[in-house]
This record gives sequence, structure tokens and C-alpha cells, in this order.
Amino acid sequence: MSELSGKIGKKSFLARRKERDAKEKDEAKLYWAQAGFHRPLAGFWFNYALLLIIALPGILIIGVVLPSLLPYPDALGFNNVTTSMLAPIYLFADFGIKEACDKYISQYSEVNPRKAIRYACFYWYYQMFTGIIQVTLISFIAVTILPKTNMSYAGWFFLVYIMIQWPGTPALFMTCLEGFHRFDKANVIVVIQNVAIQTATQVGFILLGRWVGTIYPFIGPLMGCVMGFIFGSYLDDIIAMFIGAYMFKKVLEPFGLKLGDVLRIDFDKELMKEVLLFGGKVLPSGLSYVVVNMVITVMISSWLWNYSALLGLYSIGAGLVGALGVSFSTAPPISEAYNNNKQELSLFIIRAQFQWWGILSLGVLMAPLLFLIPDIVVKFAPNYAGVNEMVFPLFFGAFILFPTNFAGTICQACNLPQHSTFMNFIEQGSRVFFYFLALSPWTFRAWFGEPVAYWMWLFAEAPAYALKGFYGWYIIRKKLFPGVKIGFPTYQTLVAPFICMVPFALLYTFVMKPFFFVIYDMSEAASYSLAAIYLILILFIFPIFLIMPLYGWLGAWDAQSLEDFRKAALMAGPSRLLVKALYNAGRIGYKLSPFKGKFIVPFERAMKEASEITALRQKNELNVDKKDMNAKKTNSSVPD
Repeated sequence: MSELSGKIGKKSFLARRKERDAKEKDEAKLYWAQAGFHRPLAGFWFNYALLLIIALPGILIIGVVLPSLLPYPDALGFNNVTTSMLAPIYLFADFGIKEACDKYISQYSEVNPRKAIRYACFYWYYQMFTGIIQVTLISFIAVTILPKTNMSYAGWFFLVYIMIQWPGTPALFMTCLEGFHRFDKANVIVVIQNVAIQTATQVGFILLGRWVGTIYPFIGPLMGCVMGFIFGSYLDDIIAMFIGAYMFKKVLEPFGLKLGDVLRIDFDKELMKEVLLFGGKVLPSGLSYVVVNMVITVMISSWLWNYSALLGLYSIGAGLVGALGVSFSTAPPISEAYNNNKQELSLFIIRAQFQWWGILSLGVLMAPLLFLIPDIVVKFAPNYAGVNEMVFPLFFGAFILFPTNFAGTICQACNLPQHSTFMNFIEQGSRVFFYFLALSPWTFRAWFGEPVAYWMWLFAEAPAYALKGFYGWYIIRKKLFPGVKIGFPTYQTLVAPFICMVPFALLYTFVMKPFFFVIYDMSEAASYSLAAIYLILILFIFPIFLIMPLYGWLGAWDAQSLEDFRKAALMAGPSRLLVKALYNAGRIGYKLSPFKGKFIVPFERAMKEASEITALRQKNELNVDKKDMNAKKTNSSVPD
């Protein structure tokens, strides 16, 4: 009898669990249709459970691919030179079309979805047409002009890399998914592309390129690896485009639209004029960046000793600290809110993005990125030993990069692209000045010697970012929100995350790093397992059991930020259980906090405006349902 009752109890528990899961999934579908910060937040957390899948190939690439397939950082340096030289041509031909379509698709996706699709259609055909011209032009340059210059070695690199410009539409469906606020699906593509597809194509074609280079000595293994690396990067973009098309097809169905609507020519002269005018305002901004990058590349290749190796090391170091710029896809919801006269909702999204940048960048990532991971990278790949000394100077620029770029994102989203352009002019002009000051043979190098010039080179980005940021936030205050206090959440963004970070900086420096070195010296194979354990601790265990509760106990949450977190947890798909654990940890910490209710981001008016946008979306979906019902009635009334 007791056994039977136990089975009944067990069955009822499973039934309750199944019922609860079904209810939460229904809630998540409802929340995806509601305007608010919870949507970009959920898009970020959607991939949380997949971080381990991303991280483990990262260990493989750092521990095996870098030292064996790309034994010298020169290969990465050559790749950077190639992309920097071609980027101005690519960007000029693109004419700011992507940024314009980002803005308009986001603005109309819910209030007028059929109009939003017309912008995607124009994006598709514009890129296809200009891509043919670019492939022809760059191929001609690579075959006839480049062999006569000191970059003759890069001819084949140019020919391989130019293929990415046709069809030239890999980013289209990512733009559409984000514009329709399906950040979950967009992030799934990022994970699939960066883990499964990119790893397979890049490693596979690096091996193929090295094999070809070994057979044909005039190519050589190093050049073969670079060409394989570039081609693998192209191929993974194409595969990801088809996956994005399939996902976007599903997103269109509730609006009564089809994927074929994107491919059918359905735009007029007025739409073309609108997009090209906006793109023309944005173009100088992006063009200034890539042109300056090309000028800086010429400076580096002319004045920096052993430039290909140092550029390769720089790319690894910058990639590591670049994670501090973690952000969400907030341009679409800001554009939707501000351009539909929802100012308070725009401000709330801006404040919430700052708060989460502080939690993730300062509270979770800064300590391991500065005090642990670079030394592990160097241990696995000794030829990349210069990376660890680059990380700290590069950190200063990386840390202020997010608030600087976020200002430009806000200006573009709120229909002030010209000021985003001015911001980039300030940044790029400053970059040229500081790089010239650091590298030229007439300035720091002549005054203080090569060591000082080397360190100045590493710091050269930071002052340019700072100047850009000062101008950007001045414009946001004066032009977008005049007379309104933006209300930067200093405590939630900087103070509380810094307090959370300090004990982990000590732990990584004095316990975990020395222990890793000991294990590595005993057994290199065991060190890979320990690195995997460290990643699990950094990404999952520490945030769930220590960082989120401490952040909550410090009183850094409020009712609405926790509610957005709760909604995002239910919307996080495969990561739902883990993100719910994070949410519950933060909620419990906040519940026990002696500082509860002392640090609140204003939200009441913002939530009212969010509900108004949601009502517009529901009205559009209702109209689609009525049309479908009328069509069915008409068809049923027609005699056979």
C-alpha cells in the first residue's frame, strides 16, 4: 500500500512539474509579445546554459589550435592587416544601409510589420547588387595592382576575403530577428555559428590551407593557414544566414507574412530615399572608423617592429578584455520607444542596460579576465606569452568602450545619426593623433625609446574613447532628453558590482592561479580539466551562489528590475532553470538586505508606456486574425 501511495505521490509530483513548466512556457510566449527591457535581457540569458558549450571549444582552440595549427601570432596579424585594408571599400559600398534598416525595422516591426519587411527587402537587393561590383573591383586590384606593392604577399588573402561581399547578406536575418525583438533566436544563431559552424569551418580550412601550403612551397604553411582561416570565416557566415532565414520565417507567421515577402521586390522610391538619406548620415561615421583603422595599420606596419606578431598578440589580448563591453541588443527597443513618443520607456531601458553592464562586466567578468585567464592562455600557448602583459593597458580602453559606444547607439536609435557621426569623427581623429604620437619615429619613440612607445601604443585607444563619450552623452542630455535627468544608476552599476568583484580578484590571484600552475607542471592533460572546472565556477557556480546573492544583499535591485529578471528567466528557453537560479539567488539576497528599497530606478511611467506599445502590437495581430477568418468564410461560401 505504501509503495502504491509512493508511486501516486511521485506521479503527482511529475504531473505538477509538467503543469508548472507548461504554464511558464505560456507565460514566456506572452512576455515576448510585451514591450520592455525584459526582452533584450531574455535574449542575452537565452544562451546562458550554452556558455559551457562555447567555453569548452574555447579551451580546445587556445590549448590545441593556437599552439599547433597557428603556432605563431603572425597569422592573426596578417589576417588583421587584410581586413583593415579592405574594410573602407566594404563600408563605403554598404552606405549605412544596415544601420538604417536596423532603425526602421525596429521602429515598425510591431506597429506596422508589413512596412518593416519592405526595409528588409531593400536591404537584400541592395547588398546583392553592390556585392557583385565589389567582388569585381577587389579581384582586379588583387591581380593587377597589389603584386607591384610591398603587400604582394596579400594578393590571395584579398581574393579569398572578398568573397564575403557576395551575396553580402549574412547579417540580414540577424537584423530582422533583432528588429522584431526576438533576441532569443538571434542569440541562438550566434551560439550555433560561433561554436559549431565557425569552429568546424575555421579549423577545417586552416588544416586544409596548411596542407596545401606544405605541398606548394611558394605558398607555404603560414600563408596557407591564413587563407584557410579567412575562407572558413566566410563559409560560416553563409551557413548562419540560411539558419537565420529559417528562424525568421517562424517569427513572421503570427503577422500573416512569409519569408518570400523579404525576397519579393516590394519597395518604392520613397523608401529607398528614406533609407539612403539615413544611411548617408551614418556612413561618414563608420567610414571614418575603417579608414582610420587602415591608416593605423599602415602606421603599425611601417613603424612598429615585428608588427605581424605584435598585432596577433594584440588581437588576442583585445579579444579577452573586449568581453568587458558586454551589452544587450537595446537599439531596437530604444528605437521603438523613442520614435513612438515613449520617452520614459527609452530612459528606463538605458538605465537598465547600464545596471546590467555593471553586474556582468564589473561584478562577474573583470576579475577573471584581469587576474586569471590571460596567464592560463599563455601557459597553454607559450608563443603567445606577450598577451598577459598587454591585458592591463588594454583594459582601460575596453572598460570605457561600452558607455562610449552606447551613446552612439542611442543617437542612431533616436534618429540623430549625424551626432553619432560627429562622435566617431572625434574618436577617429583622436585615435590617429594618439597612435601617431605613440609610434612615429619623431615623437615618443625618439624622446623616450621603443619601450615607452610600445606601452603608449597599447594605451592609444583609451583617450579617444573618452573624448567620444563626453561628446555623446552631452548630446543625449541636450538634444534627446532636454531638461530631463537621465539618472545614471551609479550605485547599481559601479559601487555594488565593484564590492562583489574584490574578493574574487584576491581568490583568482592568490589561490586559483597558483594552483593551476602546480597542476599544469604535474600534468598538462589534467590542466585542461582544471581549466574547464574553473570556467564552470566563473560562469555558473560563483554567480549563482555568491555574486547574485551578494549584489542583492547590497540592495542594488528594486521591484521592477527583479520583475524584469523574473520574466527574462522564464523566457530564457534552454537556460530557464539556470537563470531562475540566478534570479532566486538575487531575490533572496535582496529580501535579506538591510539596504532594501534605498536604490530604486524610476519605472512606473515607463511601464505604462510599455503597455501602450504592447496594445498596438495586439491590435495588429487581431487585425491579421480577422483577415484570416474572413478569408476562410469567403472560401467556405464558394461552391465546389
